[in-house]
Amino acid sequence: MPDTDETLKAEQLIRQVADELKRMKDAANLLDSAQEKVDAVLSSSEKIVQDIEKFSSACGSILTKLSETDLTLHLDELQTKNKEIAAMVSKGGEDMTHAIATLESRIGDTQDKLLTMEKESRIRQFITVGFVVLTFFAASATILLIQPFAFN
Repeated sequence: MPDTDETLKAEQLIRQVADELKRMKDAANLLDSAQEKVDAVLSSSEKIVQDIEKFSSACGSILTKLSETDLTLHLDELQTKNKEIAAMVSKGGEDMTHAIATLESRIGDTQDKLLTMEKESRIRQFITVGFVVLTFFAASATILLIQPFAFN
């Protein structure tokens, strides 16, 4: 007849093994769930990086166009025209003087508008560069946050 103590010990060992197997199964399920979440984060991060690349490319195009616009040259041209008109005034009469005054006023308004546009353009450039930098840092932070999970 088997010894009762040994039977109890065997049952206890079987329960311990079963408990340990259950914990291992739960841990495996948690790992599977974590892996699914890591995969989702990686996929989202890849999409973010692709979107950032598109955004950066668009910002580069905008910056290129802004840098190609030489507002100072336009101002110089307007000042040259103003001088030419002033020379014509010395030769002309009252009607010419009135027309020149009107043109000078328009040139002054245009110069003010161009200066305002130049200031706004520079502000837009700084804002665009700021967004590019912020976007880069956000992408870097996202990658750094998910990196430990990606290799486990």
